[in-house]
Amino acid sequence: MPFGRTLKWIACLAVMAALIGSSAALFLWALDAATLQRFAAPWLLWLLPIAGVAMGFYHRHLGKHVSSGNHVILGNVHKDGPQVPFVLAPSILIATVVTHLFGGSAGREGTAVQMGAAIAAGFGRFFTGSRAAGKLLVCCGIAGGFGAVFGTPFAGAVFALEFVGNRVVSRKIIPCLLTALAADFICLAWGAHHTPYPEIHFGHSPVGWLVIMLKLLLLAAVLSLVCRMFVSGSHFTARKFREWLPHEAVRAGVGGVVVIALFLMVGTTDYLGLGTLAENK
Repeated sequence: MPFGRTLKWIACLAVMAALIGSSAALFLWALDAATLQRFAAPWLLWLLPIAGVAMGFYHRHLGKHVSSGNHVILGNVHKDGPQVPFVLAPSILIATVVTHLFGGSAGREGTAVQMGAAIAAGFGRFFTGSRAAGKLLVCCGIAGGFGAVFGTPFAGAVFALEFVGNRVVSRKIIPCLLTALAADFICLAWGAHHTPYPEIHFGHSPVGWLVIMLKLLLLAAVLSLVCRMFVSGSHFTARKFREWLPHEAVRAGVGGVVVIALFLMVGTTDYLGLGTLAENK
């Protein structure tokens, strides 16, 4: 690659990473504020169905390209489908924060992926007219969004290539990793904080290392089966909900009622919102 073109790409990835990292910081701040507000006002949970109906109408107005963000991203990368709309970034951010404010559990993975991809796609439309270059930028955007939101840039780069079905050992890993590292740096520079998780202490004994590695391999096998069941169950449930409740607003409202019913059944708030240990401190 010519030196001038290399500099152009580095500058492009740097600016894009700054935007994604800043958006990730805004998302984490808003998520913390929504969570604290929910703890301060537990009655907000009873308004979750109403919030779901409002978001359902919002997504219906914006169209299927926003309401099915991951499918739009995959379609754009693999099948030359419609471009990923930039409005997906603020829409998924607002929807996730509102969901957590009222006690729903939307997670952060989808928001990280869709926000990063939408920003990268919008940025790519000004940077290049090449379809291949645009797809690469989307991959970098996914890596940056995931790496910045979770504070795991290396995992973000690998996840981005796995998400779009590319081989991890490819030339795309370098720009994806650089974008994820830069986006995470910008996110932390804004003062955002990531959820702390317990550390694994391997010790100094080779036997201890071997035992822990065997346990991790067994855990990975079990988790892979559980994830497979979860994905199949999620797809089945989503398909049936779309068949029974074709209107987005009705579907979201019923989903809110189901969450409240499950909360009353288990009798604990541990499964509302993010459900992390740090959230309950």
